[in-house]
Amino acid sequence: MMNGSLEPNSRGARMKLHWHRMLTISLVLFLGSLGGCNGLRELSAELGEVSRLQTQLQQQTGQAGLSINLNNGRYLSVSFINSSFAKLPSDQKRTKALEVARLAYNDWPKRDELASVSVVFQSRYDVGPLHYSNSLDNFEFQISELTAKGVSTPPGQTTGSAH
Repeated sequence: MMNGSLEPNSRGARMKLHWHRMLTISLVLFLGSLGGCNGLRELSAELGEVSRLQTQLQQQTGQAGLSINLNNGRYLSVSFINSSFAKLPSDQKRTKALEVARLAYNDWPKRDELASVSVVFQSRYDVGPLHYSNSLDNFEFQISELTAKGVSTPPGQTTGSAH
């Protein structure tokens, strides 16, 4: 039986996310204060954008257990942690993942530099010093899938017509 502290919308989970957000903002401010190096300024700006997008998607989806990762400035990943969305049937989960990927893509200021956006549904539990994480489903969307209007295609298929 799970205790309330492991639930994604519990007070403990919200406090942990609050501290994580505050740590991220503090790191951004610290790096910004160093100021002398353009690379640090760019990194600070990118961390700020990641934090902003994370907060925005948390509000839009109603899911506090959501995190954002950016790899090499080209691969954006949205992870739902212990989310009720993970319990959706496969087709609905893929539709939700595409919807969230489109939101993330449209709200990312350097979207023209992205190669793909992934949405991952994870289960994660902390028991004392031990951490358990399992990626349940991973949906990767190419930019062409995110910019197609009203079209949802399975991975690996195109939306173009035959010649």
